[in-house]
Amino acid sequence: MSSGANLESKTVIQQEYSNKPELAMGRIIKPLHTDGPVNGGEKRLLDYLEVKLPDNFYIIPNGEYAAKINGNPQFFEYDCIVVAPHAIFHLENKDWGGQLVGDDELWFVNGSERKNPHKTATLKSRILASKIQQKNPSWRARVFTAVTLSNPNQTKFGLDPNGACFDLTFTLNEELIDYITDPSRVNKSSNEIAGYAFDVAEYLSGATSQRTHSQKSRVAGYEIDEILQQTDDFTEYLCHPKAFCTKFYKVREYPLVRNESPAALTTFRHKIENAQVAQEMMENSPYIHTSEYRMNDDETSFFEISKWMNDCTLKAKLRTRTFLQMEKLKIITDIAKALKTAHEKRIIHRNVCPENIFILNDGTAQLGNFNAAWFARHENEQYSVRSSLNTEDNPYIAPELIDDMGAEESDIFSLGVVIYELMTGRLPFDSTLIFKLSGGELPKEKMPTSLIPDLPIWVDELIEYTVTADFEKRWGNPQQIIDFIANHAFGNKEEAAVITGDHTKQIELKDLRSGDEINNDLVLISVH
Repeated sequence: MSSGANLESKTVIQQEYSNKPELAMGRIIKPLHTDGPVNGGEKRLLDYLEVKLPDNFYIIPNGEYAAKINGNPQFFEYDCIVVAPHAIFHLENKDWGGQLVGDDELWFVNGSERKNPHKTATLKSRILASKIQQKNPSWRARVFTAVTLSNPNQTKFGLDPNGACFDLTFTLNEELIDYITDPSRVNKSSNEIAGYAFDVAEYLSGATSQRTHSQKSRVAGYEIDEILQQTDDFTEYLCHPKAFCTKFYKVREYPLVRNESPAALTTFRHKIENAQVAQEMMENSPYIHTSEYRMNDDETSFFEISKWMNDCTLKAKLRTRTFLQMEKLKIITDIAKALKTAHEKRIIHRNVCPENIFILNDGTAQLGNFNAAWFARHENEQYSVRSSLNTEDNPYIAPELIDDMGAEESDIFSLGVVIYELMTGRLPFDSTLIFKLSGGELPKEKMPTSLIPDLPIWVDELIEYTVTADFEKRWGNPQQIIDFIANHAFGNKEEAAVITGDHTKQIELKDLRSGDEINNDLVLISVH
C-alpha cells in the first residue's frame, strides 16, 4: 500500500470517529528493523487502534520474539500488542473474507477448514508473558488475548455464541475498544501497570536493547562513534582507533552467546563466517574488498572489521560525480575480474550492485559483501549460506534468484544491470520480477543507444548478452565481458592492456616518472 493510500485511509478513520475528541491518538512504537504491518488487514487494525485508543496506550505492531518449545528455539510473530495502563493485550489478526462459521474447536471460511486462531494466540500470549516476567520479575505480566477480524465485510455471528471464543473475537468496532480500554473487562484497576507500561513497551519494541548497545564505548578495540544498524544477528558500529581518529572503521559484532540449541548456534556461526571463508578462498584478489575477522578472547562475540568506505561505494559515487568513459570501462572490467576470481572457486556472489562495489583512490574497483554468497561446490555444505535475498523491487537481482540459489550466470545479469546504469545514468527497470513477467528481454526503445544516441552500438550488444532472462543467450563467464571490452572498446591493443590488465605493459626504469605507481600490471626492466 502506498504512503498516499495509507494517509487517505487514516484520514477516513479520523473523520469517522471525530465525535470522540476526548481521546487522543494511541502511540505506535514500531519494533526495531521492521517496516510495520505486513498486509492490508494489519494496516487497517493499526490505523483503527491508533485513532481510537488514548495516547497513554502503546501499540506495537508486527513483533517477533524467540522462545524454546520442548528445547527447540522457535520464532513467534505477533500481529499487534497493546500495552495499556492497566494490562497488556495480544491481538491475533485475521483478514478473512467470506462466510465465517465455527466453535471453540474448528473454524471454517467459505467451507474451508481453518485452525481456530485462539489456540495459537493463547499459546503466544503465555510465551510473551513469560518473556516479560523474565526481563523484570516485578512486572506483573499476564497477557490478555483477543482475535480481531479486520476485513470490513466480515462478522463474527457465524461463531457459536455460547463458546468461549465468541466473546474474545472482535471486528473493528467499539466492542474491541471497550474490551481494551475498560479495566473491569479484565478485572484490573485503571492504573495497574501504569508505572512501568512504557518500560514494557520499550522492551517489546527493542528500544531497551538499543540503549544498552549505545552505552558501550568500545568494541573489538575500537572507539564507538555511533550505531549504524541493528538486526537479530548483529550490531554494526562506526568506529575509530583509539590513538588515531582520522580513519573510520565499520565493525559488525555478532553475539555467539544466544538462546539457541548447540546445532542452531553452529549453523549461525557458519553463517556469519561465510564472507571470511569466501575471502580466504579467493586469496586476496586486488579486486575483492576484504575485511578482518576475529573472535574475542572468551569466544562470546565474532567481529567483522572493514574500513569505512560508504562514501566510496559506486552507489555514492554515482550521486556525486560523473565518470569518464575510460573510468566506466575500468570499473566494469575490474568487477568482471572479481567475479572471475570468485567463479573459479565456484563462489556465486548473488548480490552484485553499486552498494557492494567500492572505488579506491587509484580508480580500482573492488567487489565486497560476500555475506549472501553461495558456494556451489564446497567440501563443507554448512558453509554454503542460503540467506534470503531481497528480490522484491530489486532491479539488480537475476530473475532465477527469485526462486532458487542461482548460478554463475546470475552474477553476469547483475553486472549487466550495473553496466546499463553506468552507461545511461538510469536503471533498465524498477523490478526484476516485473522484467521477468514482461518477457525477460529489453525492448529496442530501452536499449542504451536508444536513450543516449552518442553511445557506441557495442554497448547495446553488451547489454543483450548480460541483461536477459534467457540462460541460453546470457553469458556465463566474466572473461567474456573482459574480452568483449578489450576487442570492441579499444582499437589500440596497448591501451586495452592498461584498462583490462589482460596483457603486461613493460616500462623501463629510465621512463619512470615521479608519482608513477608500480602494480601487478607493470613490469620493470632494468637498463644496464
